[in-house]
Amino acid sequence: MCNIFTMRNKILFLGILAGSQILFTRVVTAQTEGDPNIVVVKDSAAETETMAITAYNEGVKAFEGGRYTMAISFFDKTIKLKPTFEKAYFNRGKARAESKLYKEAIADYSKVLELTPGNDMATFSRGEAYLAMGNKDEALKDFNTAVLLNGEEPRYVYQRGVLKFENTDYKSASNDFTAALALNPKYAYALNDRGSCKRQMNDLDGAVTDYTAAIKADPKLAFAYNNLGSALRLKGKYNESIVEYGNAIRLKADYFVAFNNRGSAKYENGDFDGAIKDFSEALKQNPKYAFALVNRAAAKHKLKDFKGCIDDCNKAIELDPTNGSAFLNRGIAYESLRDKSKACKDWDRASTLGLKNAKQYLNECSK
Repeated sequence: MCNIFTMRNKILFLGILAGSQILFTRVVTAQTEGDPNIVVVKDSAAETETMAITAYNEGVKAFEGGRYTMAISFFDKTIKLKPTFEKAYFNRGKARAESKLYKEAIADYSKVLELTPGNDMATFSRGEAYLAMGNKDEALKDFNTAVLLNGEEPRYVYQRGVLKFENTDYKSASNDFTAALALNPKYAYALNDRGSCKRQMNDLDGAVTDYTAAIKADPKLAFAYNNLGSALRLKGKYNESIVEYGNAIRLKADYFVAFNNRGSAKYENGDFDGAIKDFSEALKQNPKYAFALVNRAAAKHKLKDFKGCIDDCNKAIELDPTNGSAFLNRGIAYESLRDKSKACKDWDRASTLGLKNAKQYLNECSK
């Protein structure tokens, strides 16, 4: 399974407007202090502006502290005081997106574009919100527009590549990641994800090169070590892959996917006891991880623990009734226990779920 990772960095706020940077004045009609007939006329527009900026700054502080609901409230106040304050709409959109209020975020970004046509940041952020909602067509439109508006921003072309990867257009996605790297040669995420494209296109040597470069660009990317381990495992370099999975786990102790993958490398290398230990650790980190249960079942079968294999398959099926591999492995375990009826029933179910290699086992049932 290819692990593609979307951009973690948030778009930066457009800036806090400090009150000291904007000068407001009062108009005084008389200067005699204490005269009851003196009328001081205040600039109400300036006071409104001051209140709007104060609320805006408080919203920014709330956002930076992870208090998104509060941030939205402050930006609401800002917009009520100053309906044309495009930065408040933009930042409210960011706060709403963080709160998973994607439809509302899209409305805010669209308002920014109404106030400031051609705003590449708002266009890109709206694309991200569309993508989060699963509307890939609209997301791609916005990403394309953002790239046209500002072709010097690597994040824009990178995120477009991520979307193309999700659409299994690996060649085009790889081209976008390459374009992002032309703008920022040390863009670790782009290196990692281009490696994943190459892995999908069976260019394992290229994948290893890109994952290695991603790690060099950012040695703290646990998923890059995990991906490098997977590419090496596919090349049959099990000992090397086990080391890289270990590096991923060293950086992220609860990385259950890396534990599962290291277990797979150990399994393929003939270390079934070691594989079971890693699969068990993956399940300790995530008890609902059906993949690890199926894999542990396979390792237990290799050690002739057929009942243990069946138990793990039962748990995997309980978690995911559409897991064809669990039915296939349970069927093989039943066959090992000479229960052909149950074995054939499981293989038939695995075949129905689309597992192609289940058919070869079903052939045994007609004999």
